[in-house]
Amino acid sequence: MNYIRHLNSVLDRLAKDQRVLPRHISLYMALFHIWNKLTFIEGMQIARQEVMPLSKIGSINTYTRTIKELDAWGYVKYKPSKSMYQGSKVTIITFDNTGDNSTDNSDGNTGGFITDKTTDKTSAISDGNTPDHSGDKTSDTPLINNYKTLLNKENNNKLLQTNGARAQEEAKDKAGQKPLEKKTVGFKKPELIDVKSYFQEKEINEMEAVRFFNYFESNGWKVGGKSPMKDWSAAARNWILNISRYADKSKENGIDYLSTKNDKDYDEPL
Repeated sequence: MNYIRHLNSVLDRLAKDQRVLPRHISLYMALFHIWNKLTFIEGMQIARQEVMPLSKIGSINTYTRTIKELDAWGYVKYKPSKSMYQGSKVTIITFDNTGDNSTDNSDGNTGGFITDKTTDKTSAISDGNTPDHSGDKTSDTPLINNYKTLLNKENNNKLLQTNGARAQEEAKDKAGQKPLEKKTVGFKKPELIDVKSYFQEKEINEMEAVRFFNYFESNGWKVGGKSPMKDWSAAARNWILNISRYADKSKENGIDYLSTKNDKDYDEPL
């Protein structure tokens, strides 16, 4: 069979087939590319992770539907695999049954295989040297041949990371070390001297500073008697504002609510 004639024949068939879409052509060419790398074996195993980037198909559903349609229309034979360690089997149906294995190339050195290294191979043979392909095996090896190895490496890396983290935790336990916890800065109760100094800066009577300190000292430094205080200087500013408001209100009514008479009779009922 001549693979050049096969490729020409299948492209003509794809062009005439009204059911064929661009995704069918791109997937078939990706499969043909892998088939060429495997020297056109009768049945080959493929990995979806390898074929999808080659065919530029990004959806798994689209890929599965396309390869099943190529199978149903007689372009390939597709047998999906049920094991994650074994690739699906694909057989390319040939469309050249002339039995002629010659190619359309004039040098006749490719033997029906499509390759971009014909010149290098020809020159190596003419020099009497055996071409060295050891450097090309990595790029020419299908993913399915080392897919299981990649999985094992990934699992081993995860196991090493887990064991490494466990060893660090055990070392911390032996040394009596514990992870440092993030400390939050809480409210710090002021001293009376600090409150007096603050009220003095605001030009407020020192007695108000004492009243402020005693009031909040008695209720545990809580705002409204419920919520814990966060900033005593803010509470002091509010205290100072209330002093001026009470003073203004007492002046309007002619009553000083902040003072009392010296001769007040405390026996009078309220």
